[in-house]
Amino acid sequence: MAADDKLIVARDPTSTLSADVGDSTNKAIRVNIVAQGSTAGSTPAAPTTANVSAASSVVVAANTARTKMVIINTGSVSVYFGIGQAAVVGSGIMLTASGGTWVMDSGTFTLADIRAICASSSTLAIQEFS
Repeated sequence: MAADDKLIVARDPTSTLSADVGDSTNKAIRVNIVAQGSTAGSTPAAPTTANVSAASSVVVAANTARTKMVIINTGSVSVYFGIGQAAVVGSGIMLTASGGTWVMDSGTFTLADIRAICASSSTLAIQEFS
């Protein structure tokens, strides 16, 4: 950081670390760093479930307000899903049977729909935050 740069850090009680970074010539930006697994700053939607079959279908609609999401396979067969595109058995993100879990993180963050497929039938438990 240059001599005239400022870094102001404040920790609030919700496990979010905020930092304002800027200098005399650049606009300031705010960066929120949330503890892993924290839902600070997000409001959970009602938990839902989705049935998955041998045909690719939307299990979570696109949501421009989404900030976080957790999907758990509660069924007895593996489930595969595609982000914003058709799901294909044996490809994409796989959730193993009886507890396979996907937590949307900064590397997989999406506002797009989630489509799922499996070899026979399964069920997903879904928790979305906005």
